[in-house]
Formats: sequence, structure tokens, C-alpha cells
Amino acid sequence: MPKQKYWDGTQWVVIGTDADQVSISSTLFVAKNVEDALKELFTSADNGKKDIASVIGSPATSNDSFAQLKTHIQNNKNQLATSLTSKGQAAVNSESLQSLVAKVGAISTGKRVASGKVMANQTIVTHELFNGHLMDTRTITVNGLAFQPSVVIAKREPNELIIGLLPSITRIGISYFDYDSGAAGYKSKADTIRQSGFTLPTSWRVNNGEYEWVAYE
Repeated sequence: MPKQKYWDGTQWVVIGTDADQVSISSTLFVAKNVEDALKELFTSADNGKKDIASVIGSPATSNDSFAQLKTHIQNNKNQLATSLTSKGQAAVNSESLQSLVAKVGAISTGKRVASGKVMANQTIVTHELFNGHLMDTRTITVNGLAFQPSVVIAKREPNELIIGLLPSITRIGISYFDYDSGAAGYKSKADTIRQSGFTLPTSWRVNNGEYEWVAYE
């Protein structure tokens, strides 16, 4: 209770205690008395508003109330959810901010492409040509793509070119390759395009080294 002064009929009497004289034992404060604890509480709340406002950016300011800062955050979530929906991502403004942000990475920006180099596998594989004949060759395999290719092109110098095509009607995941030796060509039914990679037969049984490849979504 703050100090109060009253006349007892013979003299002025002061009762009560100043806030800085009232001790507190709460571990929530560094302060040890009521006055300093109130100052500490105000400073903490004020710094909190400044920090939140700086993260939100315009139009939020450090003078806004916590309720106003909450409104700014919700407005940004509303706009983000609307933008995601317009890009084909299912989103609602009641989702957490973390959930909405995570969906940004799933927005399609068009056909994806990957490329690299790979050595031919050492294992010999038998595959069927379109003329019904069988052929034993090595294969090349690539895994870990972020998409399922629809077209794969692989090349080995000086004169081998492999093209894999994903069919759109039947035999999903199985496609064909063309080989052109520079003099004659043939087709096979042995290559496989998967959700995140592919395997293509080469035209050689011998250890035919490294291939450059490009995969298109």
C-alpha cells in the first residue's frame, strides 16, 4: 500500500510502504521489489512489441498494440494463403505460418530438367528389341531425381545416343530407347523410367565408360 498521511488529532501519522520498499520473491523477475518489477515488466513488453514489429515490417510499427500486431500477421497469412491457392496449392488462412511457408516450395515453376554424368553398370542385362531378338548389354542407372522424367537422353562419345520416352497411354513407367550408331538404328523395350530416376540399356556388352545424360519432366 502506498504511503498515506493522516492526522490522529495530535500529530500527522504516515502509514504504508513505498513500492520500492516492498520486496518480491518471484523467480520470474530479476527485480527484488515491486517498483523495479513493474519497470522490468513494461520494458519486456515494449521490447517484445518492437521485435515483433521489426519482423513483420511495414505497416506494423513498435507503437502498435499486441492486438494490432496480431492483425498484421493474420493479414499476411490471408494474402499468403490466397497466393498459394492461385498457384495450385491448397491453402487456408487458418493454417500455421510454418505450414503455409512450407507449401511455397511445392509451387510448380514449369518443366524441370536435370543432367549429369554416370558410368555404365557392370552387370550385363538381356533386353528385347522390337524385332523380337534379344540383346545382352550394360545399362546406365540414375536415381534421386526430384521428378519423374518423361524424356531422357543419354550420350557417349563418339557415336552412341540413347533416348528414353515415357508413354502416356499404357505401360506406365516403361518406355523405349532409340540407338543410332551412325549407320543403323534399332529400338528396345528394356528401359524403365521411375518416379525419381531411370535405367536405360546401352548398346554395348563391353565396359563402355561414362555417359552424359539429360532428363526432362
